Amino acid sequence: MIESYDENISDIGAEIMKKGISNKKKKEFSRQLCKQGGIIGRAASYLNQLQIDVPIESKHFQLNHLASSSSSSPFQTSFEQKVSIHAIINYVNVLQELVKCDTRQWDQNETEDLLDSLHYVLGIIGNNQKEEKQEDQENKFDQKEQINDEVEQDFDSMKQNIVNLLILLNSKGFIQGRKEKEKEKKEQNDRLNLIEEEKRNLEQRLNEQQQQIRQLEQQRREADERAQQSEQRSIESIQRAEQAEQQKNIAIEAKSKVELKNKDLEDKLTKVEKERKEADERTRKVEADKGNISQEKDKAKDEIIKIQKEKQELNEKITELGKPCTICSQIGKELIKVENGSDAQNKELRKNKDYLSGIISTSLQKKDELGRKQAINSGIAEALLHMFANQPLESITDEQASAFYQISFTNQENKLLIFDNKPYPALIRLLDHSNSSVVDRTITSITCILLCGLKIYPANTQHEHYGVMNKCEGINKIYALFKRINTLKHAKDLAAICIGLLFKASEITDYWMRCDIITHLKKLVYDSDEWMKNASRERLKGLAQNLVNKGEIEKGGFVIPE
Repeated sequence: MIESYDENISDIGAEIMKKGISNKKKKEFSRQLCKQGGIIGRAASYLNQLQIDVPIESKHFQLNHLASSSSSSPFQTSFEQKVSIHAIINYVNVLQELVKCDTRQWDQNETEDLLDSLHYVLGIIGNNQKEEKQEDQENKFDQKEQINDEVEQDFDSMKQNIVNLLILLNSKGFIQGRKEKEKEKKEQNDRLNLIEEEKRNLEQRLNEQQQQIRQLEQQRREADERAQQSEQRSIESIQRAEQAEQQKNIAIEAKSKVELKNKDLEDKLTKVEKERKEADERTRKVEADKGNISQEKDKAKDEIIKIQKEKQELNEKITELGKPCTICSQIGKELIKVENGSDAQNKELRKNKDYLSGIISTSLQKKDELGRKQAINSGIAEALLHMFANQPLESITDEQASAFYQISFTNQENKLLIFDNKPYPALIRLLDHSNSSVVDRTITSITCILLCGLKIYPANTQHEHYGVMNKCEGINKIYALFKRINTLKHAKDLAAICIGLLFKASEITDYWMRCDIITHLKKLVYDSDEWMKNASRERLKGLAQNLVNKGEIEKGGFVIPE
């Protein structure tokens, strides 16, 4: 109805929408409008139909991009779709009412599109108002001037309503910029991928040069063998020459008897001399080849040194990318800000922290260990822990707990960096949160950090973090979470895994804790979740190294599956 060309029908549709939104008993109606495919996306789509280079001559925006003032134009079309000014104004009024009702579930992507569309419409209004002023100076008919005045009044009203809507959206935290940050993140990843590709190319070139060196070495060895063979043939030729000389002397003494044979011997001598010269020539050629091979070898060594230098420069660039970035440092500073202002200021600060936490959580959902390292080194992890330890418990949101979980779900090196920030007291405090999702994220983060010590410290002792965890009453708090009735299954399972990790191969001294935890771990060995099944089996194997724990494990003839 809002998009109707009939202004009365459009106004009625807008009024129905506003009454539904303002009715506090129909909050679900407002939430449905805010979801994907609701009025936000519809309004953005409707506004995007405008074309910035088409003049406005009535209360409608012409959408025929190819229309021309000349009727003989080959691009003239018989169909023109229009967007009504009153429909845009009604859309803006409904959206203003929707913002005022403080509905939180706005679809982020469609909200971004709406913000872009509103700025786009403001640009179109500016262009058309300039064109209308030029036409007014040239047009002298009163009736035309009156129509243009009415349109200009509608433009001013629509422009003011759009500006008011943008101010409202900005006050509620809906601002442009997410796409630019995503683009910046993508460009950084592209640069990193390009550096990695260059590194692989250089390594490939290094391998090719090494292969060439091996081939040159093989050629040198073959040349040496040929030289030795030539020398051997030369020696043999000399020996034959000496034998021929002896035969010649004998022939001279018996010249009268063997004149014909002497001539044959001279021919043989000439031939041998020729062969010796050829052998000498081949020897000189082999020596020259040796010199060329040596030069090629030196050249290849220089190329290897150059490639190794380039490889070192690439590694230095990669190391530089692992250092704290300016954006991450700024986010860390925003998150660690203390709430010491008015209630409204504190509320706005919490909203900003929640928004930044959502950005962190979303950007780290993929396998990006370098990004996680930057988040830790830039102080984001420390800032989140400071919030968990000092901010009122119920003000901590699932987005903030999720952001820390995404940072802790990382490799061994990054987990050790997190442990250096002394995370356990703040995380243990969050286990008393009333939001089960926050609790589940928290116990998952604790599990991730505890897992970092398994491959470093001996398997037949307590966990290295046992003392730190016990000092902040962490073991008892985790056991209390395990015993809590309303605890989610996933959180309950991880609580049992954590206690198994902490005691490792030592006795669980508390009798009831030992019975409860071991009994639960025995159930998890057949869990449908593959990771939980394997983790419970490993924890039982560790606990079984203690005789007291082993007795509890083997009750009822239980055997730990392989």
